[in-house]
Amino acid sequence: MLLGIITTEEFINEPHNKDIINYGKKKNVDVCRFLSKDIDWENKIVNGFDSSGKRKKFRFPDVLYIRNGRPPISIGKKIMKSFVVMNSPDMIDMELDKLRTYEFIKKQGIGNKGKIRQPETLPYTKENTRKLFEKYKTLIFKPIHGMWGRGIIRVERNASYTLHYEKTEYDMNEKDLFEKINDIINKLNDEFIVQEAVNAKEYDGRVFDIRSFMLKDGKGEIIKGFTIMRIGAKKKVISNVHGGGDDVFEYKKILEQLYPSNHGEIIKNLESAFFKVAKIMNKLSVMGADIMLDVDGNAYLIEVNGCGPAIYLFTNIPKKVKQKLAEHMVDYAIHLYGQKYN
Repeated sequence: MLLGIITTEEFINEPHNKDIINYGKKKNVDVCRFLSKDIDWENKIVNGFDSSGKRKKFRFPDVLYIRNGRPPISIGKKIMKSFVVMNSPDMIDMELDKLRTYEFIKKQGIGNKGKIRQPETLPYTKENTRKLFEKYKTLIFKPIHGMWGRGIIRVERNASYTLHYEKTEYDMNEKDLFEKINDIINKLNDEFIVQEAVNAKEYDGRVFDIRSFMLKDGKGEIIKGFTIMRIGAKKKVISNVHGGGDDVFEYKKILEQLYPSNHGEIIKNLESAFFKVAKIMNKLSVMGADIMLDVDGNAYLIEVNGCGPAIYLFTNIPKKVKQKLAEHMVDYAIHLYGQKYN
């Protein structure tokens, strides 16, 4: 069996791919890595890299894993017709659009109320911003296609407005507020959403969220890979590790400190939430779901990452846990191969 990993130049040699290669050898699965530009559609060949990192021409892989970066939309349909895929290009395309993902998940039953919820979210306009400020004191502004926590703005409304961006605060009136937001949007060259800010619990004065990596095993069933807490850098409005935050593997101990009377119920609710989101995003073979907790312990789904969450960034996860994740990926590929060809 030949497993293909279509990725980007930045991630072609990432440790996760190497873990897949090493476990693949034990299971008699050859692995090739390549970019979308390496596909020869006419001859059904990819000019990829073998397990040793050497360039080599391969026949079309039996199973394809789309990892870190969506293929161009123009070849998404070709991929679906030509390969057995571990994660759907259509689902990845949607997942990279925060507004589309929010609306899709809302239609599947995770709305703005309940133990598992999403922050109320609208396309960014002045009108929508004013509408949400009538309901919430604090709002979050995000690039629709943003990654790694870049471009996130937090605004609090009092007598005037306080805008938090990166590590800087600005006090301003409404006119200056919209000018500043539009200036940031123009620099990032993206559309934005505006959403309710979670009245979040903090740890040592720092924002945090809980990320769980959900995937499928050798039977095609949804399982949990691992769960971590991401704790943001001081004075930042994001918990992202790219932005200087930390990752904590033993996160339950912190939740016990923060919620002494109901941490057991909160942890149980988190587990339920992660599996519910994974079932909704069922066409993704692996995904990272980020949940933020409010001061009462209610779970807010903040984001879903399905195009290959950056596992290698989290330095405090035991190596054997990361390797087990890769093993499940290979086992799931073997499962798909058996369904298709046996």
